[in-house]
Amino acid sequence: MKIERRSGLISLLALVLVIPIFANGNHSAASASFTSKLNIQSGNHSNPVADSPAGEISLVLDDGSVENAIGVVGGTSSFIFFNRFTPDPSLFPFELTSYQVFFQSAMGVSVGDEINLFVYEDADGNPANGATLLLNYPATIKALDTWNEYVPELAEPLVINGPGDVLIGIEALETLGTDYFPASIDTTNSQQRSWIGNSFLDLGSFEIIDSYLPGNWMIRGYGTSTGTNSYLYLPIIFKPLPPPVLSPITNPNGEANYSLSWSSVDLATSYVLEEDDNGAFSSPAVAYNGASTSWLASNRAVGTYYYRVKARNSSVDSSWSNIQTTSVFPPRSNVYVDNDTGCTLCFEVFGTGIGQKCFSSAGSHFYGSFPVGNYSWTASACCGSKSDSDYFGSTWSYSFYCTSSVSPKLGSSTPQCTPLSNGLTQSDSTQLP
Repeated sequence: MKIERRSGLISLLALVLVIPIFANGNHSAASASFTSKLNIQSGNHSNPVADSPAGEISLVLDDGSVENAIGVVGGTSSFIFFNRFTPDPSLFPFELTSYQVFFQSAMGVSVGDEINLFVYEDADGNPANGATLLLNYPATIKALDTWNEYVPELAEPLVINGPGDVLIGIEALETLGTDYFPASIDTTNSQQRSWIGNSFLDLGSFEIIDSYLPGNWMIRGYGTSTGTNSYLYLPIIFKPLPPPVLSPITNPNGEANYSLSWSSVDLATSYVLEEDDNGAFSSPAVAYNGASTSWLASNRAVGTYYYRVKARNSSVDSSWSNIQTTSVFPPRSNVYVDNDTGCTLCFEVFGTGIGQKCFSSAGSHFYGSFPVGNYSWTASACCGSKSDSDYFGSTWSYSFYCTSSVSPKLGSSTPQCTPLSNGLTQSDSTQLP
């Protein structure tokens, strides 16, 4: 790029600026592009100029001071300059109601010069790849060395829904010459959001003015909230529920029926009890869901079970409680032996791991407990011995006594058994209630 300084005027030559054309409210590409000349003129307002905000929402980049003005030298094309504003997302949606543009005297600009005021909405932050046209309003320059305020008369309010960028700019329509500088610029502290172009032609060549002179166009927008999203969101804070305490499970014999209980929790309205076959609860099932603090397990199959419980109400759940476990054993046979031999009776069921037990006193004695099934057994006393095999169910009792012939048992008039050759007799086994 060639830069020349002539009489305080900096000329930027051979600048190609290509900007999208408007079509049905959106940008569309065109194939033409052209070369123009961009000139910078020192401004005549070094001190801040007063503004007059017209709404509760202010879109402003400049600091109120005007240092320079910019225009295009030669040609017949229009000159386009605009600001890219990014309102806080909480402000959307809002209505744009007025616009302010500052024009300077002694810049070839005259009251009555024709302009177009335009507004775009852009969601992606890059005007060079397209935006949506919301307003293209014909107007004229009203005054010089002061803010020109424009309040378009529209059939419907101009509502910016957002979130994203709002592009507000001017298309200067007067025939361009070497002394026409319509774009007033504040160069004190560039926000890098002021863009330039000279024709609505090609989608790819919008660029910020900072490449040539860093600064902010003296273009502003003002608006008011529509009230659509005017809500105050306050966090809803729920009192946390502490977890219940699950009591140890009492089931020493591995029964299929057992009970669980847990502590109550203040403000809880129900409890969820989970059951699983592993302590990691990788495949839990809900065993109980209700207001009670206890639950009865029934007819559980052989195996080991793990439990945990949590409290809940309509707003929140507690964390899970501690874990308790219990095991259900296979069905067992409880065997009793009646010693009516008058001496010591020894009894053993093979394969149970209990071994032989001897009972010296008369009466019923508990031999032991073992899984139900078929077993061989043997009994011996001072008068002889006997062996046999039986199916042992849940609870069984055997009676043994000594005799030398068929005779009543313990004075009974009815024989109770068949005498053995060695003198030890076993009555029929009886399953107890």
